[in-house]
Amino acid sequence: MEEIKQGIAKRLKEMFPAASVYTEQVEQGFTKPAFFVRQTEGAQKHGMNRRYIRTGTFDIAYFPVPGSPQLIRDCETVRDTLYEQLELIPWEGHSYRGSGMRYTLTENVLHFYVSFEVHVIRPKEAVPTMRNLVQKAKHRRITGLRNWNTYIQRNGEMIVLISDVLGQEHLKERLRSVDYAPYKERKAEGDSRLSENVERRRFNREPDAYLAKLEQEWAELCL
Repeated sequence: MEEIKQGIAKRLKEMFPAASVYTEQVEQGFTKPAFFVRQTEGAQKHGMNRRYIRTGTFDIAYFPVPGSPQLIRDCETVRDTLYEQLELIPWEGHSYRGSGMRYTLTENVLHFYVSFEVHVIRPKEAVPTMRNLVQKAKHRRITGLRNWNTYIQRNGEMIVLISDVLGQEHLKERLRSVDYAPYKERKAEGDSRLSENVERRRFNREPDAYLAKLEQEWAELCL
């Protein structure tokens, strides 16, 4: 949840450049107006397999300038802005959606609460075997690739290792019985899925350039 807290702090600095934003406890006096961002609640529940869902609630405390004649109105303006702008928090290529927004106003301090949900996958404990090491070594020597990503993106879990197939019985007869049409259809599906993944990575890497390229291609088609 540290990423979300930093994302909230960055968003506050963009919305309220004149205010100070703190994510740690300040022992001495601080300059007002100011925001303090801290996580007050958190929970985790188990999803499927190694997937988990973590939720965290953040308290965004706003301290207005003391003695201001518009103090209450200032807090209400900040509250309305937070309702509108904290629905989506971008941070380092990821976007986190806020929910369960609420607020309290106590002793001229606005406390705005918002919750976020994060899906995480626990790393799988890999126990390398001699068989896997030999297969990976063959794969890298033959293809020059360091990992299986291309094959996984193309075929998912249906990866055929030549060294395994050659050791199976009745190989030639089984291959002759395979119809080429279903194979061609499955291959086209795999190519399409791989192409979609490539386009998605290009968009995530440079969204503005990607959209500009699409607009240019559309303009050329309309000529």
